Parts: sequence; structure tokens; C-alpha cells
Amino acid sequence: MIALNDNQLALIMDLATPLARKQRSAFLEAVAARLEGRQVGDGALYRVALAMQREMLGRNPTPEDGHGVSGELHRG
Repeated sequence: MIALNDNQLALIMDLATPLARKQRSAFLEAVAARLEGRQVGDGALYRVALAMQREMLGRNPTPEDGHGVSGELHRG
């Protein structure tokens, strides 16, 4: 189990929105599994969740998914 603050929870829920409803639970579980045992900062959460979102949408994760995120929370 990972602990998320309100902003992090909002971010992960925003990234789950484009997924089909039946995929959202699997998305959340997969993100949590990848972050288990790690310190969860905003940047790490964003990179992991975005890569998982792209994977589940059938898009190949890009190098940018793992690099170049400043750690700031990206809100649209």
C-alpha cells in the first residue's frame, strides 16, 4: 500500500480518466505495485502513472516518460 497526498491522488485519478472504466482499477493497482516500497514524490508518481497510462492505452512509453519531469505536479 502506498500513501498519497490529495494532489497526488488527484493526479493519478486524472491520468486514469482516459482509460475505459473497466481498466481503471487495474491501472491504479499497477501504479501502486510499481511504487511499492519507494518514496513517492510527485515526479516519480507522474512518470510511473503516465507510463502505465500509455501502456494501457496501447501507446509505447517514450523515453520522456522516465526522464525530464521536474517533479512539479502537472495539472491541466
